[in-house]
Amino acid sequence: MNTPITQVYVIYSEIPSVTDVMNVKIGISIDTDDRLKTLQTSNPFKLNIIKSFDAGREANKHEKHFHDLYEKYNTSGEWFKFETQYFEDVVLPEMYAYFSKIEVLEGDAIPNTKLSIDELLEGVDDITDKSEYVDKKIAIVKLTKAMLIADENKKLEYQQKVDKIKAVIHQEYLASRKISLEKHAVTVLKRQAYAAKKRIQDFAFGYLVGCASITGGTQLCTVA
Repeated sequence: MNTPITQVYVIYSEIPSVTDVMNVKIGISIDTDDRLKTLQTSNPFKLNIIKSFDAGREANKHEKHFHDLYEKYNTSGEWFKFETQYFEDVVLPEMYAYFSKIEVLEGDAIPNTKLSIDELLEGVDDITDKSEYVDKKIAIVKLTKAMLIADENKKLEYQQKVDKIKAVIHQEYLASRKISLEKHAVTVLKRQAYAAKKRIQDFAFGYLVGCASITGGTQLCTVA
């Protein structure tokens, strides 16, 4: 029976209507497919495996190499945000080149470790009203998971944070909907104005044609 080889994986969070940036997770697992399923249950967006690299016994070291390399792109925990073009042209090729040169040391697969609450909530305190939508949603997921292992006082504190973030998201939704409705109203008014103008033009043309028929084309017709 083959011993599973620990891998460094790259998982992409697919955000509807967003194509110019990529939110990716760089982590380790002995079964990336299974890890994807676990992550998907607590993620509001569809996740896709971009690539998993054999890393072996030193997977933690290899993972840390890329966490440090892309530190300025880190959004929270193991999540990073790159411009799509930069990710495709630089990040992914760098990872392929790196893992093509390492020696994969076999040995006991690295066991999954349970995150402490502090690790689980990494980045949550940085969330503000101006944070991006996806970061707010990730914070809600983290806080909800933390409530499962926190004491009663902390559960109340985390729930209050969740409620606050949800309230901000709801206000943003209402503001966005208002703008959308206003744009729609302007579009409808423009269409109505165009239709009215067309009806007037059609009426004027019909009037002139009718008038010309009555006068035999010998007199000019005018429209008051």
